[in-house]
Amino acid sequence: MSDVRFFVLGSLAALFLTYSTESSAQTSSGFVCPKSGRIVERGDNRYIVRSRCGEPDSKSTRYAARTIRIGNIAQTITVEIEEWFYDFGRQRFTRTLYFENGELFAVETGGYGIKD
Repeated sequence: MSDVRFFVLGSLAALFLTYSTESSAQTSSGFVCPKSGRIVERGDNRYIVRSRCGEPDSKSTRYAARTIRIGNIAQTITVEIEEWFYDFGRQRFTRTLYFENGELFAVETGGYGIKD
């Protein structure tokens, strides 16, 4: 019985260490905008997100190369990646939204906001 208890306690300790050492930012495919109470999710375009969440607190744009393979043929293309940052206030988590060619593809949850 002590071997089982040792295994369970060891597993719980490993799980705790894993979660306590991870970055505070988490990535998801969507969330509920506090402004409208409506969901934005992967695949939504910028217009939908803006209408549900309002204007972001900041925006930045960068470009990245992507390689597309069709059969034996590979082609490198350049895609536009926009990052929108939302600070929903001290009682809510911040969100960074990532758009690729105008379509939401990831949402990163940060720490609590700083706005009043």
